[in-house]
Amino acid sequence: MLDVTGMKEGDHAGLLLLQQNFGWIGVKAEADGRYLVMVSAGSGRPAEVARVPLNSNLVYLRADCDFTNRADKANFFYSTDGKNGSH
Repeated sequence: MLDVTGMKEGDHAGLLLLQQNFGWIGVKAEADGRYLVMVSAGSGRPAEVARVPLNSNLVYLRADCDFTNRADKANFFYSTDGKNGSH
């Protein structure tokens, strides 16, 4: 669970997975609000692949990983109520 109440413009917080290529899910605070974002470096270059406005002060983050035989795969999930998640 991440409490984003005190985040200010320019702040980033979240869950980062480091392996051959990294992935990140978290919150970015910008001038017009807070956003839940996912970044993937699977192509060798970091790119924001998803962005959702965050209208809650709490967000639950989860990552399921598969590093078997260097698969280097992850799925990120989030929820604003701790029960119902999105992928």
